[in-house]
Formats: sequence, structure tokens, C-alpha cells
Amino acid sequence: MKLIGLFLLAVAAFGQANVIDSGNANGQGFGFFWETRLDPGTPELADGFGRKSLGEGRNPLLVYRVFLDRRARSYFGYEATITAPAAPKPGDTYRIVMAPLELTTELERRMNLKITDLAEWKRLGAVSIVQTLRIGDVVGVTLMTNPATNQRIIDYVTIQEPSVDLWSFNRGYDTFNPEPARQFAYAPGDPRDFTPAEAEFSLSAPRLIVNGVRDDSAGAGIRTATGRTILVALPQLGRITLSLVPAPGFAKAGEVRGTSLRFSVGSDKLEVQSAARIAPGSGPYTIYVKQEPGVAVSLSNIATGGPPALK
Repeated sequence: MKLIGLFLLAVAAFGQANVIDSGNANGQGFGFFWETRLDPGTPELADGFGRKSLGEGRNPLLVYRVFLDRRARSYFGYEATITAPAAPKPGDTYRIVMAPLELTTELERRMNLKITDLAEWKRLGAVSIVQTLRIGDVVGVTLMTNPATNQRIIDYVTIQEPSVDLWSFNRGYDTFNPEPARQFAYAPGDPRDFTPAEAEFSLSAPRLIVNGVRDDSAGAGIRTATGRTILVALPQLGRITLSLVPAPGFAKAGEVRGTSLRFSVGSDKLEVQSAARIAPGSGPYTIYVKQEPGVAVSLSNIATGGPPALK
């Protein structure tokens, strides 16, 4: 993949970690994919920060991306219009127009954001670009910058063939053929040697279970997210950070096996379930846990974060 541009937008922002979101929307014969990164990955984003997307139409394809800070009652995002050639051929370009997202009452309803006081919310940022991409090209769009921490929230977007989530007909045969869903990931910067400490968690439609009871509010709206730590926030327990590697302040208190991660905090038993493998590799692995009970948490949440401090 070739990065062909990086658009910057410097405005006041929020206060999480490397990859914080990814997804796609399918148009007519193509897919619009995104991966969202927080750069650098620490400090983490504030509790109550969420994101959601909606795709409508085929050609042009309309994609609405919104990032919400429910505690501050503010949001930012964009509306992207992607237009494909009428009869696309190899090497053809796709036109992307991004404009600031205006969260109307009707759009809030269609995106099912469950905001009851929308008139009191403040819009931040003003993304506005026009770009042409070929299949596989990548463009980075900075959606928000925090001048206090010099952190940026960046969407890396690309055009690929559409992702197929369900079984589809095997062409010419009266049977079904499972096709793997296409994914998009992008790593900016210069290449370097891989180290074990860089192994990442991966969450897919995560679920949080606390003492045998599922907390439906945690993980809501997350399709996929990756990061070197998992962050769990609960009003009764504060902020909990999970790591695959030992680090100062962390205790060995759990395990991850395939799509399930279990750990303990005091007498409380917690489990994170994912629709796909959580840790790299096929074995069972130790989980290191750090609890910060003094961190005030108003909403339950699951997210991924940057690496733990190793010193």
C-alpha cells in the first residue's frame, strides 16, 4: 500500500492508543476502509469517548463517521462521499470528498447514538478534503489534535474490493462458499525489527462479563480495535489495564485463551470475550493487571491502549 497524503487539522481536542478503531463500508463493486490511530498512544483517551459509523448508498457511497465525548457533550467527525467510475477498470481512480459531520436529529436517529440532549452538544473540528485514490492507495486524515499533549487522532483510509461478511454463492455452482471478510490495517513510519513487547491484543465486538453478569454498555459500538494493552473502566473498580508483558505496577492475575480473556481484581472475576482471537499465537498466555481505583469512572468501557511503561 502506498501512503499518498496526510491532511492535518489542528484544533482543541480530547485526551488512548495506537489503533482505536477500524471498519469499512461497501459500495458498488468497492469498499471504503478505515483504521483510526491515536498518535502517540499515551495518555489514553478519556473515559466516555466513543465512535460510530454508518454507510449508505452504493455509488456514490456515503459514509458518516462520528467520535463522541459524552462527558463533555461534544463530537467531531466527517461525512465522506465516495464515487466510483461507472465501469471501473484496473488503474481507475475513485473520488473521495470529506466534509465536516453535522449531527442532526435525523442522523442521530439513523446512527442510533442515543443522545437525548443533542441541542446542547458542541461540534469540534472541520475536516474538508477532496482526494482521488486508486485501489490500494492510502491517505491519512488528521481529525483532531490535542495541543496540550501533541496527540493526533488520524484516520487512514483506502479503497479496496468490497468486504464479504456472509456466505456467498460460489460462482456457477449451486453451493455456498465462505469468503473471508477483507480487513485493512496500515502502519505509518519507518520499518524496524519486531520485538515480543510489541505484540498486540485484538478485540472484535468485545463483551465484558463481571462476576458472571454481562455489562452491555461496555464495548458498545466497537467493531475491531488493537493495541498493546486493553483498558477496562468500571465505576465500581476504576481503571484497569491489561498487558501481555510484565511491567512496574502490574501483577500476574489472569490468562487469555483464544477468544476469551479472564482476570481477577480483588474478589471480582472479570472476562472479556471477543468474536476473534484476542492475543497473537495459539497458546494460553499470562495476563498482567494494573488497577487504578482512584481514577473516577462514570461509564463502563472497554478499549485498547498503548504500551505499558516498562521503567
